Amino acid sequence: MNLWGTLTLVLVLLLSIGASAFVNNLENTINVGETAYELTFSVENNSNIKQPLTIDYDLPTDFEIAKQPNYVNATSTQEIVVKILPQKDFEGTTYTGTITINLGGNRAEKRLSVSYLKENNCTVEREVSVNENKVTIELTNNSYKSKTIKLIEVKNLPNDWAITETSFVLNGFEKNTYELELKKGSSFDGELEFVFECSGETFSNTVKVKHEDNGFTGFAIIGSALGSVDSELIIDIFLVIVAAILLIAFIARLVRLLNSNAKQTKIEVKK
Repeated sequence: MNLWGTLTLVLVLLLSIGASAFVNNLENTINVGETAYELTFSVENNSNIKQPLTIDYDLPTDFEIAKQPNYVNATSTQEIVVKILPQKDFEGTTYTGTITINLGGNRAEKRLSVSYLKENNCTVEREVSVNENKVTIELTNNSYKSKTIKLIEVKNLPNDWAITETSFVLNGFEKNTYELELKKGSSFDGELEFVFECSGETFSNTVKVKHEDNGFTGFAIIGSALGSVDSELIIDIFLVIVAAILLIAFIARLVRLLNSNAKQTKIEVKK
């Protein structure tokens, strides 16, 4: 190679290095399991003027741009976040993609090796809350695979409280809200720990609960024993019993009053 050819090659290499220097922390190899992979890198503008930013993605599977500005201010750095989505048919394979970044007159082309893993983990996010006699469970499946999550135990639950242990099935990337009935009995002020099982692992969510029985504990226990009997009917029966007791007390007092008046009545006898 002659001198001019060598100089040309060196110049091309220097331009290439300078062009890609404004892109920082962009990985060359990533592994995508059954959940989305967040690819994060930054673009730096070293000039004294605001520069337009465009990025072209040539990736083997679907992706979502989570964060990408249209401009980078002078002497500033902007973060880029791209979600590489999993795909069932790609499990166990590796593909190569390309990301091309243009900042003003600078251009950088990055090659990205993407390996798709075979996984079956619990990818379900959980939020649990208690309001009155309802337990609200919000579940979000972050995988493209269907997931089954079971409520297997509620720790610290009082003996006269009850909740149905059940299971939930979520399709790929599904988000759903479920409500379960919580039967309360005696007073309780503490934390309930809801234990879930998913993909062979156990997880728990803790909820602060405060409840005062207000004197109806006995009737709550009766209602639990009667099973299908309506709680409103139990309250009606309770009110009838109270009214009957008050009526009996009134009649007893009235009888005592009449007897007292009879003893105090004077009988005058004429001689």
